[in-house]
Amino acid sequence: MKHMAHISGIGGRFRFALLVACALAASLAAASTATAQSQRDIDLCWGPNPDEGIPACTRLIAVYTGVNLARTYGTRGHLLNLKGDLEGALRDFNEAIRIDPSAGDGWYNRGVIYRKKGLRDLAIADFRRALRINPNDTDAIKNLEALGERP
Repeated sequence: MKHMAHISGIGGRFRFALLVACALAASLAAASTATAQSQRDIDLCWGPNPDEGIPACTRLIAVYTGVNLARTYGTRGHLLNLKGDLEGALRDFNEAIRIDPSAGDGWYNRGVIYRKKGLRDLAIADFRRALRINPNDTDAIKNLEALGERP
């Protein structure tokens, strides 16, 4: 309020310009803070610590679209898998595949979850799909071989 009393003595147009400038400065400061938080979320989401990464990925999922959204679901799925949450990981890999079915990582990662859950046929199908997208996916090849299948 102290600032408003001081501003009230200033001419109308200048006062309006000053208020607009203050609002713009506050907006830029908020955007800068949001950008800094987004960068921190990116670093945490793609980092090694699931306890920090999962919430960060969740915040990014709320704002991302397209390929970035699919990759973020995949990353959060990986972190959930590390924590032993196979159902959560499976949901995220399903979502990554739904958003971007052309990305082999989604299929491969879902195959890993199916394999851990003992769903052999589903795992094989996903590893094969990952190989159709990327014939040089050595991890998919190794998983198929471990399941007694030829790539």
